[in-house]
Amino acid sequence: MDETAPHVMEAQFDELIRTMLRMQPRHREVSVRDPEGQVEATCGPDGRLAKVTVEPRWQDKIEPGDLSTVLLTTIAEAQFEASGLNDDDRPEPTEEEVAAKREEMMRMGEQALEAPSSDATLQAKVDNLPNLFDQLDMALDQLNDSLTNLEVPIAVEEAEQLNLKPAGGVEVRSENSMVTVTVNHGSVVDVAIHQSWLPGKSGHALTECFDQIIDQLNEPLNS
Repeated sequence: MDETAPHVMEAQFDELIRTMLRMQPRHREVSVRDPEGQVEATCGPDGRLAKVTVEPRWQDKIEPGDLSTVLLTTIAEAQFEASGLNDDDRPEPTEEEVAAKREEMMRMGEQALEAPSSDATLQAKVDNLPNLFDQLDMALDQLNDSLTNLEVPIAVEEAEQLNLKPAGGVEVRSENSMVTVTVNHGSVVDVAIHQSWLPGKSGHALTECFDQIIDQLNEPLNS
């Protein structure tokens, strides 16, 4: 066996740990505004939608038919930033953080190896360790590729035009049923607004609708 193999494996292991640490959530509030500055979406430290604000005179900059897409795009960007997966803004883990995580993972590995088992099973676990590292490395590479190609979700209307199947989820409506938000596993995947109701409505009315929706989304957390 190549004498450098253990050192190579250790370096690969540390690099995997750095990648894992960079992918951890930010645990802080994040706010994003659309390019026209008419919509702001805020996500809390847990990544959940916390606030959506629409400027009073939004129609000066955004066409009513485009508002749903602008809202969905802004919310999606806020959720993505809150996830901590933004390549341009990931904090680089310190050597102390890497060392602490390495010790934690090694301790977990030792506990697994020390679990009662036959000699043959124990040896098989030891022999399989390099394969586990390779599998973890491949999984992280695939995740990085997916994040690199990640695109902002499109509205249901656009999906229908492209013959794409809309993402599933739970629909939550404002009290007047004019605004509907679809949520899948905590992430907003669609925003729909009744177009016959929208023209002439101020940002205050829209913001109030989103306040009502967000209150409903948070009900399980507050109960």
